Amino acid sequence: MLLDLDEISAALTVRFSPFGEELADMILTHGGVDLADIELLERELAVVLPDDFRLFLMNYNLNNFSLGSFAFGQGTPYVIKLKELNTENELNQWWGAGERPADLLVIAYNDPYTLCLNTTSGAIYAVTAASDLSDLSAIAKSFDLFFRGAASVFLGAIPAADAGVAANGKDDDFWQSLA
Repeated sequence: MLLDLDEISAALTVRFSPFGEELADMILTHGGVDLADIELLERELAVVLPDDFRLFLMNYNLNNFSLGSFAFGQGTPYVIKLKELNTENELNQWWGAGERPADLLVIAYNDPYTLCLNTTSGAIYAVTAASDLSDLSAIAKSFDLFFRGAASVFLGAIPAADAGVAANGKDDDFWQSLA
């Protein structure tokens, strides 16, 4: 069974608080984003975020948070990071040439994965440089299931294969890479 968010927050605090500021980015803290900031982000990116992701953003501070090797925020407000990652700018765009896929947003990344949220279905995809954006396999049915699954594996509470099943994922290679 996947850990719930309170169990994850508590376990991360126990594991990483002894290291002080050095590993403070590994602790999931309460105190998220105001609804008005989320609504502004949605307007700017022309999306409607799935309810579970919205709720997570309102309840938890991702401004400087990493879950294992997955970086969410990096010291800037997470909604600003989301906007930067998902709008055209002078850097390379994760989607390649043309317009960003209307229903996909990058929400976190590590090496080699970029995590994308499908704003229509709520599914999470793990994209690599070799991925074909027109043929993605979901790693989780929702953000909540992805986060709880990845955190449960990271914290050693469940085997990676079981987390993939619990998350309703279709990409076993991704989940095995977390082991």
